[in-house]
Amino acid sequence: MKQEMFVLSAACLIASCVVIRVNQDLVEVRTEDYELTKGSEINFQNTNGDLEVTEWESDFVQIETLIYGDSSVGVPEDLDIHFEKMGENLSVLVDYPDKIFGCSVDFAVRIPYNSDYIVVNNTQNGDTFIDGDVFVEVFASNGDMQISAISANGLVSSNGDIMVELSEQKGSLEISTSNGDISASLIVLNDLMKIESSNGDILVNIPVNTGFEISTGNGDISVDGLEIDESFFIDGDSMASIVTANGDIAIRRIGVL
Repeated sequence: MKQEMFVLSAACLIASCVVIRVNQDLVEVRTEDYELTKGSEINFQNTNGDLEVTEWESDFVQIETLIYGDSSVGVPEDLDIHFEKMGENLSVLVDYPDKIFGCSVDFAVRIPYNSDYIVVNNTQNGDTFIDGDVFVEVFASNGDMQISAISANGLVSSNGDIMVELSEQKGSLEISTSNGDISASLIVLNDLMKIESSNGDILVNIPVNTGFEISTGNGDISVDGLEIDESFFIDGDSMASIVTANGDIAIRRIGVL
C-alpha cells in the first residue's frame, strides 16, 4: 500500500508541474548564496512554483531561482523576487505580474548538513520537496508534498498528496488535505497529532506507545494488519486523531511484531 501511494504521489507531482507550466519555457536561472547560522529560518512566499530543499557538503546556503515563461518575451519586467536577510533569518517573496499564469518561479535550495533550519513554504500552486535535518511548515492551495525532516509544525494542502517522514517530532502536529492521500511515518511522537483527508487514503506509522482515534465515512480500517469493523480508539502516552471522509486508513505501530 505504501508503494502504491508513492506511485500515486509521483504521478500527481508530474501532473501538477504540467498544469503550471503549459506553454512555458525556462527563461532564466539566478543563483544566490547566503551564510546563515544553525537554527535560522528560511521563509518562502510564492504563488506559482515548486520548492526543493536538499543538503550538501558546503557550509552556506545556495538558492537557485528558475524562472519559467514565454521565451520570446523573457522575464516579465514586473516580476519581482525579493530576498531579504533579517538578522539570521532569510525571507524570499515572489511578486507576480497581473497575469500570474504567464510565468512561474521554482526554487532549488541547498543547505548544509545538520543545519536545524526552520523551512517555511507558503504557495498557492506548487509542489514541495524537502529532505534534510530541518523543521518544516508548509501551506499549499494546490500541490503535493514529499517531506523528510526532523519535525513539522503543520503540513496543509487543499489539493494534493502528502508523504512525510519525521525523525523526532516536537510538539503537536497537523497534517491535512482536502483531496489527496496521506502517508506519514513518525519515529517519535510526544504530543497530539491530527491527520485528516476529506477524500483520500491514509497510511500512518507511529510509535507503539501512541494512542489513537481513527474513523472513516467510507472505507476500510486496519491496525497492524488486522481489519477493524468500525471507528477505533486506543489510549496511549501521546494521541493521534486520524480521520478521512472517503478512503481507507491503515495504522502500523512501530515496535509491534
